[in-house]
This record gives sequence, C-alpha cells and structure tokens, in this order.
Amino acid sequence: PEWRQEASPGYPETVVELAEALLRLLSVLGRESGCAILLEDLHDSDTETIAVVEYVIDNLADLPILLLGTLRPEAGAALDLVRSAERRQAATVRELKPL
Repeated sequence: PEWRQEASPGYPETVVELAEALLRLLSVLGRESGCAILLEDLHDSDTETIAVVEYVIDNLADLPILLLGTLRPEAGAALDLVRSAERRQAATVRELKPL
C-alpha cells in the first residue's frame, strides 16, 4: 500500500507499529489451535512489506504460527531477507525445483 504523506516523519515507527499489529493479530487468531499464513511472490514485495515480514519472522518463535512464503530465487530484498533469516535460524528454507 502507499503511505500517506503525513506518515512520512514517523515512517520507521509506522512500519514497526504495523508489524506489531499484524503479529498480535496472528497471535490472537492462533491462540486456540495455531494458524498458518501464506505470502506468495515475496520477490515482488515493496520495502515496507519486507520490513513487516522481517519483524514477524523475528518475533514468531514462541507463537503457534506457520509462516510460509514463496519467492523466485532472484537477487533482491526478499531473497536477502530469506537468506538472513535462515542464517539466524529464524526460518527454514526449502528450494523447489521447476516443474
């Protein structure tokens, strides 16, 4: 989504607030029996989306939530995020061969 102009001065806080709100929502939704969220085509994500996904990845450890993302192995912010999360052991990466 496009950010409104008045949000610009608090940009980093806005992204963190959005990411925390998403994390809390997932926590509530998954409280009883867990939940799964699928994010497709992360390679097409904008900077703000990547930041939100990174925050959620880094804060999921104790929650009953499965976050599954798909992306093409093209250089870019999404691939950098996935590789970084894998190195930090915050994610498990499975590369699929073309059909």
